[in-house]
Amino acid sequence: MVELDPAPGQDLGRLDIVFLPTGVPGPPNEAVYFCLECKRLNVVIGGQKRPGGSDYVGHGMLRFINRQYARAVRNGGMLGYVLDGNVTAAITNVELNIRRHCTVLCMDAPGVLHPSSILTDVPTARESIHHRQGDGGQFRVHHLFVKAEAMHSQ
Repeated sequence: MVELDPAPGQDLGRLDIVFLPTGVPGPPNEAVYFCLECKRLNVVIGGQKRPGGSDYVGHGMLRFINRQYARAVRNGGMLGYVLDGNVTAAITNVELNIRRHCTVLCMDAPGVLHPSSILTDVPTARESIHHRQGDGGQFRVHHLFVKAEAMHSQ
C-alpha cells in the first residue's frame, strides 16, 4: 500500500504493514488506518554489525513526523527486527539516535523512549511522543523490538 494523499512536494511512501478497518463503505481513507514501519536492527554483513539505529530514526520515525506516513492520524508504529537477538543493545542504539535527533523528531529533550502505555507487561514495547507542527496535537509512535535471529540478512 502507498500513502494515499502525500503532502505537497513529497513522494508516495510505501507502507510496510497497514491495518485498515473492514466493513467501512467507500474507498480506502488515510484518516482511518494504522501504519507499522519495519526496520532491521543489528544486521551482520560480512562479519560487521550494522546497528541500524540511524535508519530506524531517519527513514522510519521521521516519516511519521514529516507526515510522509500517517498524515491524518495521531498514532503510528515502528517494528524493529533485531537480527542478532540482542534486543537490549538495539533499543539502546535507537534511543541514542533519538536523543541526537530529538529536535527534528519534534520531541521534548532529551528525547526518550517511554515504556508502552498499552503493552505494559512487554519490556520491549516502547512509545515516543512527538509534537508535529501544524496540527497542535501530539503524535505517538508505538515501538516494538523483536528477536528475529532466524531471518537472514542480505
